[in-house]
Formats: sequence, C-alpha cells, structure tokens
Amino acid sequence: MTRHVIVIGAGIVGVSTAIWLQRAGAQVTIIDRAGPGKGTSHGNAGVLAACAVAPVTAPGLLTKAPVMLMHPDVPLYLRLSYLPRLLPWLAKYLSVANDTDTKRISAGLAPIVSDSIDQHKSLTADLGLSDWIADSDYVFAYRTRAAFDAEAYTWALRARAGFTPELIKGPAIRDYEPALGQDITLLATMKDHGFIRDPGGYVAALAQAFTQGGGTIMKAEVKDFDLTGGTVAAVQTDQGAVACDDIVLATGVWSKPLMAKLGLSIPLETERGYHIIFGDATGGPSRPTMIASGKFVATPMAQGLRCAGILEFGGLDARPSKAPL
Repeated sequence: MTRHVIVIGAGIVGVSTAIWLQRAGAQVTIIDRAGPGKGTSHGNAGVLAACAVAPVTAPGLLTKAPVMLMHPDVPLYLRLSYLPRLLPWLAKYLSVANDTDTKRISAGLAPIVSDSIDQHKSLTADLGLSDWIADSDYVFAYRTRAAFDAEAYTWALRARAGFTPELIKGPAIRDYEPALGQDITLLATMKDHGFIRDPGGYVAALAQAFTQGGGTIMKAEVKDFDLTGGTVAAVQTDQGAVACDDIVLATGVWSKPLMAKLGLSIPLETERGYHIIFGDATGGPSRPTMIASGKFVATPMAQGLRCAGILEFGGLDARPSKAPL
C-alpha cells in the first residue's frame, strides 16, 4: 500500500528526507510556510563537515562562556533581555559540559555526520545535481602552534572518530593556499571533505527534482494535528487539513511548539546565525577555511566569499543585531 507521508519543513533535512521517502515508494507532501531552502538551510557555511563530531559542550565551557560573551572579538552573543527565558535550557546545556558526556555526545554525532559526503552524493547522483557539490579539504587556520595545541581535546575527539589532520607549516602554507596572510603559521587540513556551492540554491534544486518525481510542495503554516491513539491522521494548516498516514517533523528549532502539540517535550533553543557574503570576491580561499582565532568559516561560493559562524542567543522573534555583523 502506498502511504502518504507529510514532511513538515523544506530545509535540507526535510527535502532530502522527502526524496528518500519518494524513492522508497511513498506519496510525499512537503509543507513549509516559506518554501524550500529559505531559512537555516540558506544561511550557513556550506561545509559538508564530516569531521564535525566535537560538541560545543566541552569540559571548561562553564568558565569560558562568560568571558566569551564579554569579548567583542569572540563570535558568541547574548541578548540580555532573553536571558530569563534562556536560563532553564542553559542550565541543562551546561550540565553536560564534562568529559564523560562530551565523549558520549561525540560518539553519537559520528555516525550521523561522518559519511556526509557520500550521503549527499547518493542523494544527488541520479537527480543530475552532483555539480552543486565540490570536493575539497576542510582547513583550520591557526596563528600559532600554541593555538592549535590549545584545541588538543577537540582534535582528540575527531581522531577517535577517524579524522586526523595533516599539518602544514611555514612557507608551505602559501603554496597550499596563497590567500592566507603571514600571520597564519599552521594549517590543520582534513582530507575528503567538501562544500555546497550555494546552499539555498541547492535545496531549491533538490525540491524541484522532488516535484518532478511526483512529490507535492505546499506553502502553508502548520497549526495543529489530528492525533488519535498516538497516530497522526491529518495535519491542520492555515489552508485547511491535509490527511496523512505518517509525518516527519523537520523544522529545526521551530519544531518545539509543534512537538508540544504531539505531547513531546524536547529542550530545544534557537542558535541565531549571522554571515556576510563578499559578492563576486576574488583572491579568497579556494576551499572552506575555519579561521580559528575568530571561529568563523570562509567558504568560496557561487555568489562570492561567504564568512559564517557568528552565533547569538536571542530567541526566534527578535530582529537581527548589529553587533555580530
């Protein structure tokens, strides 16, 4: 029997899930209030970061975080007016900033992200969309060897997952990446990575392939669910009810209020991101480069050089801040 599955959310997770469900023989409808690739799946660094197995909640975060918030050159910001609402989540978040939990979380992340390159290639291969993916190294640029050594704990977590960097020093740095200045004295390069040339365009192209394969995309806002005996029979939207056999909830942090309607309580909090695109820029890095001193990634993209990685805790509803930019 062909099942009708509704995927709520048209970001990279929702659209790729819909394509795989379609390949499995399901009738699939994507519902999203903004359309494919308009939110988080547009504004990111585009890195297929297979080695991203180290959580932020590493030992020592509890003492480092206040200092980071007070330093204007560290890419972490907090709207003080939001702090009272943030505190319950923040206390739970910081409670796992210890060695045991960090290693547990890292071990859980590894099977999710470590094959990201292969997964994206499997997703796009028979859709004619492989050109959106660029094979490359993923580079971490340090001013000093001491700065690299200071992140030994994080690199050890990556090594446990099978990701050991190749180190490049001295004049060899400029041979490898001429765009980097003399203040960069060490590179830690991760082989067999890649990036998306235009994240928003990529998701839009995947969504088009999904509709060409018989899928449906509905631009609507999900309001509620018809839930009986633990089964969702229909999704209630601002354009009416849509019957279904199953649902997939893939709306990121916006999933929290929707999960509450399903009787699920998950401690989610929004991490607002900021990026800058230097349009049609030339002479920049030829591969994604994490500037370790500022914790942002510079990625060459179709529109120019995108620098991304500035974070802010401020809730879903506040307007953009000027300070991070």
